[in-house]
Amino acid sequence: MKTFSLLTVLFFVYSTIAFAQDTSFAVSSNGNVGIGTTTPGSKLEVNSGGEFINTRFTSTAVASAISFQNSAVTSDEVMVGSQGSDLRLITNGTDRMAIKSNGNVGIGTLTPDSELDVNGTVTISGPNTNELNRAQTGDANLVPIAYANVNSDGTINTVATTDNVTLSSHSAGSGNYYFNIDGVNVSYLTTVCFAILNGSGGGEIYWNSAGGGDTLFIATRNSAGGQEDKAFTFVVYKK
Repeated sequence: MKTFSLLTVLFFVYSTIAFAQDTSFAVSSNGNVGIGTTTPGSKLEVNSGGEFINTRFTSTAVASAISFQNSAVTSDEVMVGSQGSDLRLITNGTDRMAIKSNGNVGIGTLTPDSELDVNGTVTISGPNTNELNRAQTGDANLVPIAYANVNSDGTINTVATTDNVTLSSHSAGSGNYYFNIDGVNVSYLTTVCFAILNGSGGGEIYWNSAGGGDTLFIATRNSAGGQEDKAFTFVVYKK
């Protein structure tokens, strides 16, 4: 019995010394935990040196997740998890984004049908005025940088017009309309405009750049080519 007790004590002392000398795990005096470091700078710090870090969480459940919660706002819980081979992002108890095993990304949907599938409204903003480019067309823009629905007297229907379009001038009966588009230098070299007449009655419509390219010029004409005010809609794209 004495021999067994002595061996137990020696084993305990040896294990304690070995653990104290092992720098792969450390708990600092402030409660920070370090793995691979003896001086953790946060609640949990993992330092693998030059080795690749692969931390694995396993579960036999259908889905599993890591939860982040601000104790001051208990309802705002953020979860990052998996369901099968899919990655899911959940906020406030609702699925927001999913990355499928085939690489498709869904926002507002868990079953994206393409590389990016958005179920909702997409807003693009920034200093480049709504840029969305396709490699095959160089710098060509795939979304309109401005559009407007205009009455024959030149007034703009704001509910169907981007807020960067304003009427510069129009003389009644002239069929000539001049527009300023904030942040856009209208020119055949940099932009293209599609314009159509609204309603029936026929006629002609064309566009040009005026004032050295700073102003968009829209002209409406009757079927005989004479000047006549007509309602129209235009869309401007970047080439």
